[in-house]
Amino acid sequence: MTQNPWLESFPSTRRQIIVILKKRGEASAADLAAMLFITVSAIRQHLGRLTGEGLVGYREVGHGPGRRRRLYSLSAGGEQLFPTGYEAVLVRLGEHLEEKAPGLLDHFVEEQRRRFVERAAPRMVGRPLAVQVGELIDLLAPMNFLPEVAEDGEATSLTFFHCPVYGLVRRFSGACAAEAAALADVLPTRAVERTAWRLEGAPVCSYRLAESAS
Repeated sequence: MTQNPWLESFPSTRRQIIVILKKRGEASAADLAAMLFITVSAIRQHLGRLTGEGLVGYREVGHGPGRRRRLYSLSAGGEQLFPTGYEAVLVRLGEHLEEKAPGLLDHFVEEQRRRFVERAAPRMVGRPLAVQVGELIDLLAPMNFLPEVAEDGEATSLTFFHCPVYGLVRRFSGACAAEAAALADVLPTRAVERTAWRLEGAPVCSYRLAESAS
């Protein structure tokens, strides 16, 4: 699921709640109970604990005392359970490189893209799309992108629910271009299209992967 030892130390149900809220953004106690196949009462106990620990917050929606319900989401403390790759240090390093050695950061990003492609490409050759996407998940999950796959009948979507270097890419978006280029290079016989991008306001980054028309 993640490679974060702090998150992995949580009891299973609470860990699942945290990951669901990270992916969905918000959910009610009833939503969470349905997804985890436990009672709403049990979910509320877990949410009460997570709220008390400062990891989860909520907002009330609806009109009137009998209709209001709580939508839960991760607090700033809960978001910190998902590694951001030493965000502040990375941003300062990027700024320093841009000032002292213009172009060096771009060179570094390109080198990382090339290394990823060299590792991933051999695992894709001659394999069906579903297997290729599974291999990508295996490669990306340890990097804390929180990747997930969905099928729509015509194509496969690959969604990253977390960006471990978001602070850096907000300042230097070349890393995002390298990410898209890496996927296209790793899957040269597929049509790769970015369909959601956090830098454009989406809550996630997502790609559509389909059989190439050519």
